[in-house]
Amino acid sequence: MSFQSDMAATAHQLLTEFGADATLIKVVAGTYDPDTSSTTNTETNYAITMYEEDASGSDVDGTQVKAGDKLAMISTVGSVQPETNDRITYQGADWQVVDATRENVNGLACVYYVTMRK
Repeated sequence: MSFQSDMAATAHQLLTEFGADATLIKVVAGTYDPDTSSTTNTETNYAITMYEEDASGSDVDGTQVKAGDKLAMISTVGSVQPETNDRITYQGADWQVVDATRENVNGLACVYYVTMRK
């Protein structure tokens, strides 16, 4: 096992121990139907393990991160990468992903950082 794999495994272990289960809902835009003037999106659910906390203090800039937002760290082990406009169902509430980045160690994703908003 490489150092990078060890880092991802350690992050996953800590998130499993101290985090919570949630559902990432990937939203893929469908094609536009001119007959109905609508687009049908496709949604796929993925089980994820994450740790979340309220955005506060210096995190809140009023633009990208607003009061009431949550910041989440999501394990990359067995997960798909969250993207803007995906949703996360957590503790009975739906949250919109407004920003998602991944933390790499020498090119291997170890955790995803997500800003989510109701």
